[in-house]
Amino acid sequence: MNDDLLISYLAGECSQEQEKQILEWIREDEANRRHLAELSALWHAVRRPEEGEAMSSLLSGFAGVDSRINLQEARKGSLRKWLSCAAGIAAVLVGGILLAGHFLGKGQAAPSDSYVWFNPDSSAMQITLPDKSQVWLGSNTSLSYCSGESGRTASLKGEAFFDVAKDPSKAFIVKTSDLRIKVYGTRFNVRSIPSETYSEVSLVEGSVSLADNSERNIIFLTPGQQAKYVAEEDYLQVSEVPADNILLVRYGVESLKDMTLQEIVSALSLSFGRELRISSCADVNERYTVNYPKDASLEDVIWTVEVLSGSRIEIVNQDNK
Repeated sequence: MNDDLLISYLAGECSQEQEKQILEWIREDEANRRHLAELSALWHAVRRPEEGEAMSSLLSGFAGVDSRINLQEARKGSLRKWLSCAAGIAAVLVGGILLAGHFLGKGQAAPSDSYVWFNPDSSAMQITLPDKSQVWLGSNTSLSYCSGESGRTASLKGEAFFDVAKDPSKAFIVKTSDLRIKVYGTRFNVRSIPSETYSEVSLVEGSVSLADNSERNIIFLTPGQQAKYVAEEDYLQVSEVPADNILLVRYGVESLKDMTLQEIVSALSLSFGRELRISSCADVNERYTVNYPKDASLEDVIWTVEVLSGSRIEIVNQDNK
């Protein structure tokens, strides 16, 4: 698919026939959906000044790049040319960030399947691990991840929400300064901030077991339970909490999990107070999970759902807002 046509689609400049062609292309392959999502991220970066400036700061670290790209001109209409260049640079940036992660710690390169992320912002950062698990990192949070025949291991400093992809053959373990949390496929939140005296684990669904640094088992949690552990005192407190809304309360993320397209559209209609209609649907029985910032616009959320499902959703009476 030609990137010029995809950019026209993002700008709302396509004909109905072109939109139909793009939607069919989206449905064909996961790689197509990923490519469009990456292109959309670049598109939004140059549409929003603060994100454009952040991208410019990142690019300035690469010799000669800034002189070849002018973000202001991109916003004025040279978007296609900018995106064409930026798409290649984005791949370099991603590779550079991961490579930098390999040399953290003792200064030696980590294995090729090791990764490191850090979120310096006040808002949450969503990442997808190589095993397809979803993680939301809180402010000033770092996460390292590695996978091998023995299992999957994530080391956390800060706070993060995990939606772990199921893999019965490979356990998923989260390590903090005080705890070892073992899961197979579940959703839970972990808080382990260096300035605090305790570690906290809140379970939304599934099950997790907690052990201390000596691998002594402490407790087995069930959904809706929260464990606070003070290692210095070997003190454990378990309480019942409204865990379902952790993503929204702590990370500002709305989550529509395991829903059909019709169920998603109904939920969005209720949340945004607008009537929506599915004009084209790839599979009425397919189920999806959609996560979006609570301050996102309805148009942005609809676009995300369309890319995910290969469907088309319309806002009814859009002109009469």
